Amino acid sequence: MSSVTFSTSVGGDGSTVTDDNDAGTGLGNGGHRTRFVPALSNTVNIAATAVNSAASASASANSAASSAESATQIALGGVYPAIRPTLNLDFANSQQVDSRITFARSSTATYFDANGQLQTAAINQPRIDFDPLTGECKGLLIEEQRTNACLYSRDLTNAAWTKTNCTTALTQTGIDGTTNSASLLTATAIDATCLQTLTLSSSARAQTAYVKRSFGAGQVSMTMDNGSTWTDITAQINSNTFTRVSIPSQTLANPTVGFKLADDTDAIIVDAVQNEDDAVPSSVIITTGSTVTRNAETAKIDGDHFNFYQQSKGCFVASYIASVSASVRYVFCASNASVQNRVQLYLQTNDASIFFIAESNVQQAAITGGTNIGTTNSQTAAYVLDDCATSMNGDTSVADSSCTMPSNCTQLAIGGNYLTTPTQQLNGHIRRLAYYPQRISNSEIEALSNE
Repeated sequence: MSSVTFSTSVGGDGSTVTDDNDAGTGLGNGGHRTRFVPALSNTVNIAATAVNSAASASASANSAASSAESATQIALGGVYPAIRPTLNLDFANSQQVDSRITFARSSTATYFDANGQLQTAAINQPRIDFDPLTGECKGLLIEEQRTNACLYSRDLTNAAWTKTNCTTALTQTGIDGTTNSASLLTATAIDATCLQTLTLSSSARAQTAYVKRSFGAGQVSMTMDNGSTWTDITAQINSNTFTRVSIPSQTLANPTVGFKLADDTDAIIVDAVQNEDDAVPSSVIITTGSTVTRNAETAKIDGDHFNFYQQSKGCFVASYIASVSASVRYVFCASNASVQNRVQLYLQTNDASIFFIAESNVQQAAITGGTNIGTTNSQTAAYVLDDCATSMNGDTSVADSSCTMPSNCTQLAIGGNYLTTPTQQLNGHIRRLAYYPQRISNSEIEALSNE
């Protein structure tokens, strides 16, 4: 026998209906004539209760969301914009790249995943990069072209490396989690060295390597001038995790790079040795028997996807991490693919940020802000005729009251300028880039830059 009870807790009347001939509950033996319609009515009532409960739950959710938004507004001084952004590229939180972005890089490149392991991105694949030690998502990584001139960057057993008073073995698990991919360097006497001479014209060079202590406690040093200068890296490394160690940049030709272990029997694990053509290091470039170049990256929104943008008024919100550099680097640039007309945020050679506007190749605004290199910066850049302003990290906004907006911007470059060719990449991470189609108030841009 099967039965159904229409519980009062879900809108029924508490009655029970069975499929037998029971005189009080059954549908058989003619019982359906008196019980079918009430059963159907109970079904309708229960469905109505479910609908009302769902509506109540939705109202509660909306109320909670409204309370959360109110709390956010209170936290921001009650001045959070009432309008929604028409563009919200939240790379760090979504860990994704919006399909409206056209991305290009004509080579592979590396990044760290959420597990802290080095991965390789295919040609034209953007990189969402993570901190290998904390697991934090840093956002979209955008870099210029770089070349690693150091050969066999993981395999110090190769003859390209000259060993004195030491042995090497390709037996260690590397920064990509692959076994036998990193090198063990063991001293067989004091002042053991492992060096490689590079044939290069004179230029500013950056020297880095991932190093982990395997045995001992003696001094560990690195050089790029054949030992004329040894930089002590002992305090930077440990026996539990790889540390990317860098030494001061030098301008020189034909650098000789490598390591020294002061004490006999000491041992270190080495991976991803890199000597590149700039004073500031970039992401890992793995090499074997020849130098390897990671090509420049471009990321932009154009065509029909640029419809989020208002020519005459708006506000950008950018959260980014920039590295120290002697070069100009762009956070974003809205333009008509030329220097004539642009609304942009970039970093000068002294690392100060500049909110810059040009119309018909005439500078309209160049407002200076600060930048904290190596950490997350949040900056807003708002504009309308004769009223432009920027704020960084919640600071009081800085304004320009005499500016004309360009009227024919057609693209948004992300992490570069791309005015004619892709140049002046950020060499850092874009955590978030949003756009509001209004010149929001100064109190609102200060609040947004404090998120």
